[in-house]
Amino acid sequence: MKNKNIVIISSIDWSTHWQMHHQLATSMVAAGNRVLFVENTGARGPRLADIGRMRERIVNWVKSVRGFREVQPDLTVFSPLFLPFPYSRIASAINRFILSGSVRQWMRSAHFQKQIEMVLGKSCFEIFRNNCWHQSAPCCKPRIEKHPKILYCSNVCF
Repeated sequence: MKNKNIVIISSIDWSTHWQMHHQLATSMVAAGNRVLFVENTGARGPRLADIGRMRERIVNWVKSVRGFREVQPDLTVFSPLFLPFPYSRIASAINRFILSGSVRQWMRSAHFQKQIEMVLGKSCFEIFRNNCWHQSAPCCKPRIEKHPKILYCSNVCF
């Protein structure tokens, strides 16, 4: 795959220990693609132990352009700010509206069209589930039964 625009909706932050998510993003860039890496959007309510991560997210957001920062050429990381109440329907609806609008606006300004989306974790999908940026082909059999809507929103799921 070459000369594609790839959105990786990740279940981890960019600054965590190097994992498959990071390797996938950098490999896609090295192969000649552009990547938007959306950091973890939270799968549970905040805990006291999360204060450092929350502080880091706020610092990253302040140092960036509305949460978007280029970490290397053709690799942009989005550190979204969101309401930390993943089980609240109201908070989830607000998060979906704000996050999807931010990503759509960035895509327009970056001329990031006809993208391929990769979902790396169920929690990420829940935030973006009703805000697909395009129709795409299914290919994530292990999750099909539990989350059939992923089929309409992403090309690859992990």
